[in-house]
Amino acid sequence: MKKAKATSDVAERTKLYEQAQEIFKKEAPWGTIDHSLAVVPMAKGVTGFTQSPLGDFTFETVDISE
Repeated sequence: MKKAKATSDVAERTKLYEQAQEIFKKEAPWGTIDHSLAVVPMAKGVTGFTQSPLGDFTFETVDISE
């Protein structure tokens, strides 16, 4: 990791990071999981909105109070 961070050669850095990933996979006591956090800002008066895990928006159940 230190060597990869220190080199400006993209091909060398890529090779070193790939080697590090192999070591992590063999020796690490954790499983890697990819996820993201999507935030949808809205006014306080909005109710009934649920965020879809697919990224689309549906508004059938949404209501706005004043």
